[in-house]
Amino acid sequence: MKRLYVKLGATLPFLVMLLLTSGRTVSGEQMERVVFENDQIKISSHVEECIRPQDGTDNFYVFLEVTNKSAKSLNVAYDKQLTYNGKCIGCDEANEELHVNLTVPAGSTLSGTCDPKDGKDLKIFHHMGGGFSKNVLDAFELNNITITE
Repeated sequence: MKRLYVKLGATLPFLVMLLLTSGRTVSGEQMERVVFENDQIKISSHVEECIRPQDGTDNFYVFLEVTNKSAKSLNVAYDKQLTYNGKCIGCDEANEELHVNLTVPAGSTLSGTCDPKDGKDLKIFHHMGGGFSKNVLDAFELNNITITE
């Protein structure tokens, strides 16, 4: 009985921490939020951990989800503005790598995934798990959002 108590005592703080952090936040940041919405398009975001043992990576990303609320296919374009450790990328000048063009079919949703083949349009690097990198996303904005048919 004492042995069970020691094992439970060692894992209890971990379980409490897991329960407290597995819900809605990463580093105190709200994981899901609406970034932009009008009568045609809704763009939302959430933070998700992507563990890929085959690549040896454990990264957190902000995934964007673009929903077309209309009955027509829409072209959506925007510029990402990213702030890592207080330094803004894409704030002062246009950066072609941060410009995104998407075609969203009528009534459908496009979402970012952990699959590296899906590209960067709907994914923003947040930070590496395990504290292996000091680069951490402080904030992001989507600017110059345009919607055309």
